[in-house]
Amino acid sequence: MTADRSLPEGWRWVRFGDVVRQVKQTTKDPESDGLTRIVGLDHLDSESLPLQRWNEFDDLPDGTSFTRVFRAGQVLFGKRRAYQRKVAVADFDGVCSGDILVFEPSTDDLLAEFLPYLVQSDGFFVHALGTSAGSLSPRTKWQELATYEFAMPTMATQARMVAVLASQQSLIDRYAEVEEAALAMAAALRLELLEHDFEGHVAPLRTLACIDMGRVYPSSDYSSEGVRLLRPGNIAPSGHVEWPDGATVHLPSSYSAERGSIELQAGDIVMNMTAQSLEDGFLGRVCIAGADDTALVNQRIARITATEGSTEYLFRVLQHPRFRRRVAAAAKGSKIKHLYWRDLETFEVPTPNATRAAEVTTLVGSAEQAARRTVAARQDSERMYKALSAELLAGDLDV
Repeated sequence: MTADRSLPEGWRWVRFGDVVRQVKQTTKDPESDGLTRIVGLDHLDSESLPLQRWNEFDDLPDGTSFTRVFRAGQVLFGKRRAYQRKVAVADFDGVCSGDILVFEPSTDDLLAEFLPYLVQSDGFFVHALGTSAGSLSPRTKWQELATYEFAMPTMATQARMVAVLASQQSLIDRYAEVEEAALAMAAALRLELLEHDFEGHVAPLRTLACIDMGRVYPSSDYSSEGVRLLRPGNIAPSGHVEWPDGATVHLPSSYSAERGSIELQAGDIVMNMTAQSLEDGFLGRVCIAGADDTALVNQRIARITATEGSTEYLFRVLQHPRFRRRVAAAAKGSKIKHLYWRDLETFEVPTPNATRAAEVTTLVGSAEQAARRTVAARQDSERMYKALSAELLAGDLDV
């Protein structure tokens, strides 16, 4: 048991599995058991505790194969691709995917309200990532998570920490709501402006752009220093590459000189070519790289370079619902969905004159700029939250 430094009075070192249990309740007939909501891994939002999305059982024509039961107040943890930092707390009962572990306290001196913040902490996720196995879809196991050691505060301190962290989390959630509204405004403007262009002169995507695919890099070489590696988790809904701590890894700089390595440059368009499903729009999601987004590109991401016309205009065309429908129709695979260039290259792209292209990119860009400002405010709040959480959980900040 870790004991290399003193703890505040009343605190003690414990193993996660000694104070938390994995809930393994299952059901063969959710409806008969009064469970009407189904939660998949895609319903859990990265870095956000409230569970805000789910499916109703009646809305699924084929029912569900999920059997794991969760109850209101229990913690849901996404064990697959833990770097996405998916932790949630529901205020209702339901059933969830087998890729979600369900936790609750197993002792009276651990507050149920404190547990989500513990599971969301950097220390817990470092442990989860270190115990994950698999290349395309790494998973961790309860047996490994149970060995995580942490300093457990007194009950009174836990309650005060919950109040502080919940307040900061609420601020982050409000920023996220404003961000969502700003993105919706940009999407509506993009739809209205581009819809007319699709009725004009068009050309196949292959005549306007070329594509390069990233390469495979061994996860054993991932580190906290070196050159960044662009992965699907960095392709954000905002349309711009994001580098949150929990979803950013680095590789040795020597990889940059290797044959087959693709280095992302400012103005490059990147597209996610692999996803678990079509539900959240993750497959085919595109971003445009900024001046500070230099990185290597992994094998699940395509770099698209405009060879004719405006790169920024092409980027916004690839965000249009018409292209999203092409992505859905072109997706291959059952459990894992893939996109291939041969299925996308015939998509007909509008080719307006330079004046019209500039008009569209300027108007849409102004709406996207508002969204980016909100993203920046949210990210600042998230960094403050993480710093605050780390200090509180380490006992370095008195509350």
